[in-house]
Amino acid sequence: MNDQKQLYEMRELTPEEAAERDALYLELGRAYYEGAFEDPLPQLLPLFDRLTRLLKAPEKANLCPSCGTELEEGDMFCPECGYRLVGEPEFVPEPAPRELICPNCGKVLGPGAKFCGGCGTRIG
Repeated sequence: MNDQKQLYEMRELTPEEAAERDALYLELGRAYYEGAFEDPLPQLLPLFDRLTRLLKAPEKANLCPSCGTELEEGDMFCPECGYRLVGEPEFVPEPAPRELICPNCGKVLGPGAKFCGGCGTRIG
């Protein structure tokens, strides 16, 4: 029973996904009850696989599980559909590179500059 609880905690389901999950459980129960097979596992494995795919966390956690919109760091709700996210997404983008500024004259330098183009000061 503890394994089932862990499976549910992997991600929150949309109402449509919850309905699909319930339908799969119903189909699974019916297949098992009416199956009359000695070893039900081979016949039931496709249903288990469908349930697992539905319930597991999305592989790209930076996408909204409801509409697929790309999320930004710290989003608690999807900016497109308003879906409430469970905690922060696991996706953490790399921070934007900081602007390099010449310590002598204050000119904004290009990425990887070794000398300031405004005053000639050596950078780094």
